[in-house]
Amino acid sequence: MSYPSLGIEVARAAHKARVEGTPAPRDAEATLYKSGADFNPSRGIDCLNQCCDLALEARDAHWSAAEFDGQCAPLVHRTLALPPIVAGDADFWRWLTFSQGGYGAGLVDVRYSGHRGKPSWSGTDNPARPVYYGLEDLKKGMFAKLWICANVMYVEGASDPYDGIDYPDVDLWDSHVIDVNFGSSAAMARAFVKVVRDMRLTRGDAGDPEAPAGFRDLAKEIRRRQATIVFEMFDDGTARRWVEELWKERKSWCGKG
Repeated sequence: MSYPSLGIEVARAAHKARVEGTPAPRDAEATLYKSGADFNPSRGIDCLNQCCDLALEARDAHWSAAEFDGQCAPLVHRTLALPPIVAGDADFWRWLTFSQGGYGAGLVDVRYSGHRGKPSWSGTDNPARPVYYGLEDLKKGMFAKLWICANVMYVEGASDPYDGIDYPDVDLWDSHVIDVNFGSSAAMARAFVKVVRDMRLTRGDAGDPEAPAGFRDLAKEIRRRQATIVFEMFDDGTARRWVEELWKERKSWCGKG
């Protein structure tokens, strides 16, 4: 039982070679196979091919970044079908990004190298920020982040197992699911996203006491209460009711209507 991986130094060398247009390390020489779980590399290739097809669809339909992420996240999660040990290994995500001649890295280029990190569906010669290639925090790399968002929203056996993943707001996913501790509680993350969607909450401005309340205010209050409430004990129904009640009581904790 083994799965492919790429160490950080080799990944940095591959990234540098792509930027400079020089030969990159060969897959056969750079890939390290780790024990602990079984993963067929062909699944990774299939995932990248499907992501590329989706990027072409996004280009033709002029999708926003959020629309692409909402469609790509469940695709990555479903196609890879990762064991936890593999999903939690940054070296695996670097392999997915830089193997096959940097096929995955090319997708990162398209998704993140436009103006202010927006997609450049027509193609670009400019690299994105290193973080999106998995060269820094695991959860900030494009493919790992998409997988994490889909995994948080996934409910096995549900009629729509990824319900809510297509909510089109990059700020919500990056700042209030990926970057916060309560996002590690799947039931709480699902409740937050679905309350924002179903109640049509706007972003708001948590730093402006005169602005109407929005989901940024709600997320800030959830984080504050996490210190005294064990969100991990909530099931989906309990989490949903708790978030809805918290929002209804917003006047008491943020002074806004």
